[in-house]
Amino acid sequence: MIFDTDNTAAAPAVAGRFPNSLLALPFVSRHAARVLLLLILGVSVAAAGVFCARPAGAAEYRFHQPAPMGVLHVTRPTITWKVWPTDNALRVTRVALSVNGVRQIGVTYSETERAVVYVCDRPLTPGDYRVSCQIQFARTQPTTPKEWNFTVASDAVASLPAPTEEQHNALAHANNYRRMLGLPDFVMDARLCAAAGAHSDYMSRNEQQIGHAQQAGRVGFVASHSWERMAAFGYAGGSYENVEYGSPTRSDALQGLFDAPYHRIPFMQPGTPVFGAGFAGKATTVLFGTTEDEATICSPRDGQSDVPLLWDGNETPNPLRIHGAEGRGPVGYPITLVHFSPAKTSLRVSSATLVATQTGKAIVCWVNTPENDHFLKYAVVLIPQSPLQPRTAYQVIVRAQTEAGADVSRAWRFTTGSATAAAPWLEAAAAAPKL
Repeated sequence: MIFDTDNTAAAPAVAGRFPNSLLALPFVSRHAARVLLLLILGVSVAAAGVFCARPAGAAEYRFHQPAPMGVLHVTRPTITWKVWPTDNALRVTRVALSVNGVRQIGVTYSETERAVVYVCDRPLTPGDYRVSCQIQFARTQPTTPKEWNFTVASDAVASLPAPTEEQHNALAHANNYRRMLGLPDFVMDARLCAAAGAHSDYMSRNEQQIGHAQQAGRVGFVASHSWERMAAFGYAGGSYENVEYGSPTRSDALQGLFDAPYHRIPFMQPGTPVFGAGFAGKATTVLFGTTEDEATICSPRDGQSDVPLLWDGNETPNPLRIHGAEGRGPVGYPITLVHFSPAKTSLRVSSATLVATQTGKAIVCWVNTPENDHFLKYAVVLIPQSPLQPRTAYQVIVRAQTEAGADVSRAWRFTTGSATAAAPWLEAAAAAPKL
């Protein structure tokens, strides 16, 4: 079985930094011999971070690469350019966008998304297109026009098929985890479903190519990177991609993704992210949109009951690697705190502890923070060194601040479930060497 997650998210940053690169992780599940899960955070159309510009007489502004680029498989794409002033007091007062030299009507600037957005009002014929976009902030000169190209494929469709029953079932499973965390449901997105289905089809046809990347010339090729594939089906925005191969069931695939601490992060987003899933043979691809909402989310959440006792410890790169404990599972069920914000600022963690509430006994945990784990930026992970006890209350205390000094510390409690489901793993843990 293979899990693979690729995520790229739009977020502000200084020029030359890549603040949105969160994870690039293969993940191994206990359900099968081989599993790969890869996760990367960033804009679905701009993997190269944020750029700055200040033409003569104009305000300084920041921007991501525009979208779409490359070959499109839909004839009515959303054309977008994420761009915003460094001075928050400034507002966009004018936008102009042309396609092949023709000025388009209905172009808007979304303050929420901080982006120029235009949904093509009529289907585009197959062929090559050049976009030019210019914005103006209050009391400043217009920006230098931003120009880029895309191609509408000969087999591009005017509308995407409605999600299938299997895709709706995957959404239901994913929303079970959302509700468990007290979060709003994901929203199904046909564009993400189409992109996910196309990538699963590619992996099913090219079993030696399991993961995020596609290779040009291979059967089923759409685009090399996840954000390019999503743009090819009309989606422009922040995204995560999870890929799984070989799980016995789709629900097993989602369970494995959620249990793995790095790859739980997309499930934990605040707001109402869009969602898509696609399947082919043994391959599963799950796509998550990202939001601009700010919140500190904990998993397990405060007051949650029936929390699993353990995790098999199989994730690659393995979060236990920095503690010299890779491959020593099963371990206790991972605990995660994530501070989501539009700025995607890094966390500074001063302490993270787990205590058995009734006895007051401190539980020995491995702790991963942005300081010791370069795959984390705004998250904290506690992994108990031994499986948790059944039907037991625990308290977690994390002391942390953002780079800007905002206190995001949390103290919360949860209760574990029965040992019945974990019995085989508990038996293995008892026989395993102790660290």
